[in-house]
Amino acid sequence: MVDEEVFRLMNDNGEFSVDDPEWNAQARLEEAIADFCQNKFKKHPGETTIKDNIREPLERWRQSRSET
Repeated sequence: MVDEEVFRLMNDNGEFSVDDPEWNAQARLEEAIADFCQNKFKKHPGETTIKDNIREPLERWRQSRSET
């Protein structure tokens, strides 16, 4: 489910941009995933857990964007 949410958020917001204060760094994605987990699972995973779990889907999303 987290993988799907990473893809949804990245598709909605695009690559991080310094011009967009609400989506200017990977930290914004990490915050959004933390909120998602809190709302969906009633648990707030630790920062390292989030980083570990978004790394692969974020790489896959970026790879899928470079192929188009």
